[in-house]
Amino acid sequence: MVVVAEPTSPLPPAQVEAIRLYMTEPRADKKKGKLIVLAGAPVRPKGKVIRTGLEGLLLEFNVRLGDRVVVGRESKI
Repeated sequence: MVVVAEPTSPLPPAQVEAIRLYMTEPRADKKKGKLIVLAGAPVRPKGKVIRTGLEGLLLEFNVRLGDRVVVGRESKI
């Protein structure tokens, strides 16, 4: 199993391709790889969400990472 936890910069294309092969090519035991992505929406200073580099790969498995962020301020009670 591969776990990608809170990436803070896009994964290089070679790493994404390695994950793609791991996920799609059956191994000797006829099983394909498993992937867990733990991705929040880290935001750069100008409000842009940091891309993971995995967006295209995840779409192949019908998973879409959104780029919407809800930012609020703390209320004083």
